[in-house]
Amino acid sequence: MGLGLEDTKYVLVIKNDVSSYTWLYSSSTADAEHTVSELTRWIGTPTLMHTWVSYQVSHFKNRVIQVLSRDFNIDHHFTVAYSP
Repeated sequence: MGLGLEDTKYVLVIKNDVSSYTWLYSSSTADAEHTVSELTRWIGTPTLMHTWVSYQVSHFKNRVIQVLSRDFNIDHHFTVAYSP
């Protein structure tokens, strides 16, 4: 995939499976700092979240994500990325 607007290369997709409400965040890096920032914004919206599901990539397996999960009392479940 090539570069997007303003040198963005990555998209973080956050979706509420109950309502199908989806947020897309673009970023020039895929790192824990960006992920935590956007998850904190998502958690701050009026949504009820008990579990989040993510792939097993480093920015989701980071210690900071573990602390965020603990602080907001959210269960973090890992899954395997889809591959045909």
